[in-house]
Amino acid sequence: MSGRYRDLVDIQQDSRTGDNPQPVYTGEPFVKDVPGDLTIVSGGETFRGRQLQPHIVAVFECHYLEGVVPTMRLNVTGGISTGKVLNIDSVRPVDYDGRTPKLMLDCKAVDE
Repeated sequence: MSGRYRDLVDIQQDSRTGDNPQPVYTGEPFVKDVPGDLTIVSGGETFRGRQLQPHIVAVFECHYLEGVVPTMRLNVTGGISTGKVLNIDSVRPVDYDGRTPKLMLDCKAVDE
């Protein structure tokens, strides 16, 4: 990897209050304008009932950020996937033999 990232995201956190069972992503992002590489690793369409639903699985790689958890989501603000919203499924810190630590975020596209 060249050290230059091609995508830009805002990492949003759930800000729900009270008994609301649905996540709410309003207000200021947890971290804004995070540079990284978003790679679509799989995708397709499945039937749910009588409707065809698309699904996308992606990995976002960026410099290590403290405090990112799987209840957060990515809002892509720059790059080829601008406008996509991805829920974070897992957070994996990666250390490449003493180089700058990275963060790998496994994500799924939000159903629209």
